[in-house]
Amino acid sequence: MRPFLQNRAAVVTGGYSGMGLDIAGALLEHGARVAIGARVRRVEDAAIKSHPAVARLSARAGSAAALMALRLDVTDSESVDAFMARVKERFGAIDILVNCAGIYLEKPLRDHSEDDWTRTIDTNLNGAYRMIRACMPDMSARGFGRIVSIASTAAHTAMPDNAAYCASKAGLKALGRVAALEGAAHGVVSVTISPGWVETEMMAAGVERRLGQSGNTRSREQVVAELRAANPQNRLVQCEEISALVIYLCRDEAASLNGEDIVISGGSAW
Repeated sequence: MRPFLQNRAAVVTGGYSGMGLDIAGALLEHGARVAIGARVRRVEDAAIKSHPAVARLSARAGSAAALMALRLDVTDSESVDAFMARVKERFGAIDILVNCAGIYLEKPLRDHSEDDWTRTIDTNLNGAYRMIRACMPDMSARGFGRIVSIASTAAHTAMPDNAAYCASKAGLKALGRVAALEGAAHGVVSVTISPGWVETEMMAAGVERRLGQSGNTRSREQVVAELRAANPQNRLVQCEEISALVIYLCRDEAASLNGEDIVISGGSAW
């Protein structure tokens, strides 16, 4: 059976680790040509392509021709424009955009500096806006597009010490719905996915921060157990679960999910 995403071109931001890396791999396995972008400083393009994560994706795709990996800073419009120009030169117009670039910090609101706030909003929300703005015209003109933005259960539930993160993810959910309304008549479907705690490098960094904030009075295993316990299934969400949903959303059968925000939390956000 021919992979159903053959002849489709996809962009995944934040594609070097965690959910982004797994989503990029799944898109490749279903036949898409994939461009991944991530904010990597002081590294030439050739070095980025030799990154172990990129090498793994190339092996899974079976052909390096189906994959390109470039430096991308979604907080910088010039970087977005340069990235998109190179991707379109090689792959043509983009059919699928997955906004996965994001940052996360935990601080009481009173301790959020201007830089903390601006950096979080500019990455998690404004970055997705810049990417949607860059991709949506071609999607509308071609009569097909899928925009999937990774939000969070933090878009639904206030979390202490997460003011900037909650605000950015709630804004991302609203942005996704506006894109859904504006794209609806042109075959463009926009959906947000709101996971609970997912077992990724970002989660591991969050565990380390919590350990430090507690003065290392708890063990790493205790902190992870607390995160698991927040899920009625007593488990962490896995990247493969997010990737499987992204793949389904790329199908024609998913068109009526336009504008939805899909929570993947095992029931922790009910």
